[in-house]
Amino acid sequence: MKTGKDATVRLIVAIAVVMIAILRIVFFDVAKDRIDDKSILLFALAIVVYFVPWDRLRSLKAAGLEVSIDLPQINAAVDAIELDLVDNEKLRQKIHTLAPLLPRIRGARVLWIDDKPHDILGERRLLRALGVSITPAESSELAAHILESDDDFDLIITDVQRAGETYKDTGGIDIHEGVNFIVQLRKTDNPVIRSMPVIFYAAYDWDRLQAFTRPARLSRPEPRITNSIDELMTEAIRQLADSRTHPIKVNAKKAPTDVRWP
Repeated sequence: MKTGKDATVRLIVAIAVVMIAILRIVFFDVAKDRIDDKSILLFALAIVVYFVPWDRLRSLKAAGLEVSIDLPQINAAVDAIELDLVDNEKLRQKIHTLAPLLPRIRGARVLWIDDKPHDILGERRLLRALGVSITPAESSELAAHILESDDDFDLIITDVQRAGETYKDTGGIDIHEGVNFIVQLRKTDNPVIRSMPVIFYAAYDWDRLQAFTRPARLSRPEPRITNSIDELMTEAIRQLADSRTHPIKVNAKKAPTDVRWP
């Protein structure tokens, strides 16, 4: 049921389209003693505008008339961070191209590992505005602790360089703890954690980012890499949508725990 402002706006737009159709009939079609296809399409458009959920559409076209329907979550997301005009519009367009995927990612969960969380506050807020839950971790140790008790994440986003001890087990470069942690993660016994999609997000130039993350990218599924906010959002939305598309098998009822006698 439609209520409040949404219902009012839909009704006003629908009435406006109907009025356009009536004017076409009065001034163009009566003389011909018929209602042409364009007028019929306008009436159909009015029905669609009123009954179809707007948050799933970008525009409606009929009879040469286009009604643009913006996605409020996109505007809210981009407006939640501060970018210059060019980057702002570029980011907005990137997300708009992925609009069909946005309903899928609502409710998705991301484990974001970065030792400087305040530097990525805007990026995290952007995903949250799109309905994605973010769990931050400032170290590999904390991330591992989180995963031990909660492996229900759709995506891991991590930096490349931070302090840590994982290099002692992986033989990697000590300052590339983000890479070492993912290399180690791909060897865990937990198949859910082992197969989680990963995105490396760092400010290195592309060649160095490729070289630094190579040890982790030799594993499967191969982690993605990015050094820009618009590419990060594009890749994150795609990865989350893909993760949420594949259903998780759930037992019809909880399996009983074996009884242990004292």
